[in-house]
Amino acid sequence: MNPVTVISKARALLHDMGIDRYPVDVEAIANQQGFQIKISDQLTPKEAGYVVNVAGKQLIIVNGNDRPYRQRFTIMHEVAHEVLELPSMHGSTISSSQLESYATRAQEEILCDLFAAECLVPWHLIAPLTEEFPYEAAVIQQLSDDFEASKSCVASRFSQASRELHIFVLAENGIIRNVIPSTPARDQKFWINIGIQLPTGSAADNVLRNGNNVASVDCDGTIWSASQAAARFACYEEAILLGQWGQTLSLLTLEAIDPGGQLPYSSTSSEDELLPELTGELPWPKR
Repeated sequence: MNPVTVISKARALLHDMGIDRYPVDVEAIANQQGFQIKISDQLTPKEAGYVVNVAGKQLIIVNGNDRPYRQRFTIMHEVAHEVLELPSMHGSTISSSQLESYATRAQEEILCDLFAAECLVPWHLIAPLTEEFPYEAAVIQQLSDDFEASKSCVASRFSQASRELHIFVLAENGIIRNVIPSTPARDQKFWINIGIQLPTGSAADNVLRNGNNVASVDCDGTIWSASQAAARFACYEEAILLGQWGQTLSLLTLEAIDPGGQLPYSSTSSEDELLPELTGELPWPKR
């Protein structure tokens, strides 16, 4: 199974259920898929949740000691296994480290994460907000509260849906683990490699070394990318520290140094064609 199929299935589910506002009712989605939710305080800190069959009923057991946003993600992650018909690679339970760490993620689990993110922060609800708000830490914090989803989830979805030159970068223990550019940024061929060290002097490197919650920096695009396009862009970065897993989130905004060097782009890409909006006619409210 590929990401395009995963996203299509998530959007189809949201459309069928008429999800038109946030925060998304994850319990309603789980119930629609035949699950009941039980919050338990008996799970260890290493257990985020698991699925169990009791008297013919499918229960998603969720760790009541986890943060509320984590609990919501756990529910949608387990629903994803059912909808996508993907075997669980985490056994009967899913641990906190397996949910939040990128170091040891199996492909099946990453696809379930993708499904969960699409459901928690639906494209048709986040896309209009990218037109209204800048890509910065304070906005991501507010949207995280509004959608009741993690900052990582919201920031990555914001970048995906944006029509501006934005790039989301997640690093873990100083190593870049995930890069999600907006369509315009991808069209500019401004590539950031996965698996390399954070750039020295970046805001993410700063917060990781100094323990600050947020930092920002203006820099040349070549600090982040070795691509030919990098020299044509300046880069503004705001970084957020997620201390528990040594993770940093970088919110990158590119600006052409020479306006004449900026390539024209269309808001329609091959991905947009493969993943059309759920409907172009329904007046999806923003909240």
